[in-house]
Amino acid sequence: MKKHFFYRFRFAGKVFEIHSEAELDVDARSALFWETEYFESSETADCVIQVRRAEPPAACGKLVYENTFFRLFESGEGFLQQTLDRAALERGEKRAMLASRFGGALSESALDVNALNIDNALNIEVFLPQDFPPEQECMQQIWQSINLPFQLLQRGIFTLHSAAVQTRFGAILFCGRSGIGKSTQANLWKEYENALILNGDRCAVGFVDGAANAFGLPFCGTSGICLNFSLPIAAIISLGQAPENRITRLSGVRALRAIMSNIVGLYGGAMRESHAELFFRAAECIPIFELHCTADFRAVRLLKETLEGGE
Repeated sequence: MKKHFFYRFRFAGKVFEIHSEAELDVDARSALFWETEYFESSETADCVIQVRRAEPPAACGKLVYENTFFRLFESGEGFLQQTLDRAALERGEKRAMLASRFGGALSESALDVNALNIDNALNIEVFLPQDFPPEQECMQQIWQSINLPFQLLQRGIFTLHSAAVQTRFGAILFCGRSGIGKSTQANLWKEYENALILNGDRCAVGFVDGAANAFGLPFCGTSGICLNFSLPIAAIISLGQAPENRITRLSGVRALRAIMSNIVGLYGGAMRESHAELFFRAAECIPIFELHCTADFRAVRLLKETLEGGE
């Protein structure tokens, strides 16, 4: 009889259950979101992930998105995401190292989940080949394989490429392209306003009782900073570099563009349209500013004065 391993995590209020044929290492970042008292919970999972020892399925359907390391396909049966083998890529080959299938019916060979209360769950299968390196059998690989930001988006929560800090105003999320100064501004707020840096790379955004909240995720980029948190959002700041500081409150299309240009896991126009209501709601409910700034205390002072003024 095969061993099955069970894990339960909560991200942005959503419960993800994992049933696996392989024992998975729970890394330090994932452990922050691990619910070990699951036996006492009757709460229905929002998502059930089944990790199987099997060769990844072959590519099929329409190629929705592709980057250096993964490909996402869509067919009448749902989505298939392939995570590519980096060693094979160096040889000029596109070989799936692992894959996940979601958005459709589970295959007949999936783990038996008849006893699970998953009526409202959207299910995912993850395929680990027999020769998958044991040292890589960890939760970070699972989150990468299922494309966690994509999965959260299907559940009404989007992931923002941002550095998040906790301040007396609430959570401030600094957004912008790589190298624009997100971590710099977060560190300036830590230095001058005693802010707590929550995450240096990504956070989730959703709504709790009608109010916009920021949530922690098990990613940290190069910052190494990753906390489990849920806080009201004071502002989203779209950053630009400039010799002098100036700040503008954004609204309408400009506010919407500031959010959507920094969302992780958003592929193609069809997906933008299908989640348009969520993005419009965020753009209307959250104070969004464009801050062209210097990398010093003056930027902190201007934003602080703006938030104190309630603009």
